[in-house]
Amino acid sequence: APRDALPAPPQDPRLLPPAARPPLPKGTDEGASEVILGARRQVDAIRTTAGAIGKRSVQDKVVALCQTADQILEELASRPRKVDAARSFLTYYLDAAQRIVDGYAMLAARPTTSPEIARALARAEASLDSVQAAFDGQFANVLEDRVLDLESEIELLEKTVHMDDYYSQTGGL
Repeated sequence: APRDALPAPPQDPRLLPPAARPPLPKGTDEGASEVILGARRQVDAIRTTAGAIGKRSVQDKVVALCQTADQILEELASRPRKVDAARSFLTYYLDAAQRIVDGYAMLAARPTTSPEIARALARAEASLDSVQAAFDGQFANVLEDRVLDLESEIELLEKTVHMDDYYSQTGGL
């Protein structure tokens, strides 16, 4: 009897796009919506390419880039007015990351290597650390308002507690 085809191995969940992304707020500027949705598609394409990379350490770096990019885009989706603050991420770093990952995957898949290809692959691997640092910086930039809001809230709480302690120790006015 012919053997049934074996099922495909399960896809590494790190290589799948997030199942549910937050919708863009109602009334989001059309230009900001297009930018965010286009960037989401680009991150998904990078994540898909990562699945074709056989070297696990490189694949892990690419997945980490995608996770950071998803965090940036999630923040931008909840606060579309921040799109301009993330312009360099959206117009340069994401494109550069995609070109590096695509180029790496294409060269790494070649059956033969030369010293030039080996050098190019090594440089691409090393550049992923620089891209991650840039993504981390961009994420910090888009979170800056939230950090300031939190710090203000903590400062207000500390002052209130200090005042309450003062009034309870002095018996009020």
